[in-house]
Amino acid sequence: MEQWLIGFVTSGLWIAGFGWLLKRSVDAKIKLETEKQLAAAKHELSKDIHQFEQRWEIKRKACLDAMNVVDAFFSHSQWSNIKDNISVKQKLNTIKARSCANRLAVVCDSAEVYRLYLKWSLRGVS
Repeated sequence: MEQWLIGFVTSGLWIAGFGWLLKRSVDAKIKLETEKQLAAAKHELSKDIHQFEQRWEIKRKACLDAMNVVDAFFSHSQWSNIKDNISVKQKLNTIKARSCANRLAVVCDSAEVYRLYLKWSLRGVS
């Protein structure tokens, strides 16, 4: 009877040891797969952030250039509430104004920005 008990305990230890090794192996595989997925997600997020930053910089430049064109247009305006016209007239340039309009048409999320730019920039540009 002792041999039966020793065999039972020994096989139980073998099963427990095998289960422990199997669990460690599965845990390691899960950890490795999780790390791979996390690295891939980080890479995708990094690409998305880079694209967002590039698009933002293009929008920023287009808006700044557009404001310069509109400012040049306003420098030629007569202001009724100012006695002495002290503004320095800036050069108006059709090519630059149209280039800005094209860039705004591409990068602006709202058609309203483009419409207002056209309203205030291309009048009287030569």
